[in-house]
Amino acid sequence: GESALRGRKFDTILDCACLQCFSPDVQPKYLEEIAPLMASKGTFILFVVCNQSQLRSWCRGLRWMEQHLENKFHGTFGWRIEEVFHTQFIENIPMVRITKGVRSFEAVTASPCLRMTATRPSTFPSAAVAAGVGFAAAVAALVFMRRR
Repeated sequence: GESALRGRKFDTILDCACLQCFSPDVQPKYLEEIAPLMASKGTFILFVVCNQSQLRSWCRGLRWMEQHLENKFHGTFGWRIEEVFHTQFIENIPMVRITKGVRSFEAVTASPCLRMTATRPSTFPSAAVAAGVGFAAAVAALVFMRRR
């Protein structure tokens, strides 16, 4: 069916740990789905968790991720990367640590995170919006702000 987002434009799109859920081969398709939702010169704010968990085994750390995103955003799509910042992402994933035979429980996990801000070029090739079920769910999970 038709996406409820088709034809809408947003000044800011926030992806909070969504892009990383797709393999590097699928990420360009995800970005093709996002780009038509952005207003001309809109801002895309991306938080990518850079740990070596089972779900993100393709990630090789913060510096590798910086280069990977540069290639995806600037090299592939011509977006302008405004800022890249290393920070922590607090995940609601409990962790049990064992130190010298003593167990301790932590309610959250702090993971290395890359925060990137990119702006979209004023023109972008057209693409089908939220065509795939996985992409529709991912796009629906994004937070859209300052709607035009």
